Amino acid sequence: MRRFILRTVEIALLLGLFSCEGMFNGIYDDEVPSMPSSNFTGTTVSVDASSYQQWVYIDFHNKKVETVNIVDGESSDASEPENWDIALHRFQVKTNGGKAVETSYNTIDELMASSNLPSDGWKEDTWYEEKVITDLSGMMSGQIKYTPSYLNDVVCGWITSSGMPPEYTTTDKVYVICLSDNTHLAIRLESYMDNNGTKGFMKLSYAYPVKK
Repeated sequence: MRRFILRTVEIALLLGLFSCEGMFNGIYDDEVPSMPSSNFTGTTVSVDASSYQQWVYIDFHNKKVETVNIVDGESSDASEPENWDIALHRFQVKTNGGKAVETSYNTIDELMASSNLPSDGWKEDTWYEEKVITDLSGMMSGQIKYTPSYLNDVVCGWITSSGMPPEYTTTDKVYVICLSDNTHLAIRLESYMDNNGTKGFMKLSYAYPVKK
């Protein structure tokens, strides 16, 4: 009984960070909101990463966004786009063989005006069996479904939550990702919800490539 209670509390805390409208609202929605008609605008990119059943892949080289469904809890590498740099699952982030660091800068302009990129603190993605939630329908009985995946813990830290109902806190920091071709991408989370307050609609400011 004690283990069940602790597990239930743990799940509730996870829901605080990952639920669409708060703790309970919207978690049983079957419909996937449509993607924005224009993803890249100037130095920002906006994506709909609100669904638990999707990965949203962003290719900064070619300014493309592609969405891949997670089928039966499995997100196969075979279904990934041919070219991508980072992928979002709600607030979670993975890189395509890259590594990331959190900087001390609060704007892209501050980073670009600096002389050097950070020399330490870089972290590659980590493999997780149960961290990417795909199905919350059994949450009341403590049954939450996950898909195994890599995640970059550094960039995933750009937003946290606490309390019930959850209060969200963003770091407001610029993150730099060294991509697999050794070019550098700078990103900052500008907003994480749409005008209706639906969480998972992400707007990122970015600079690519960052030359230092």
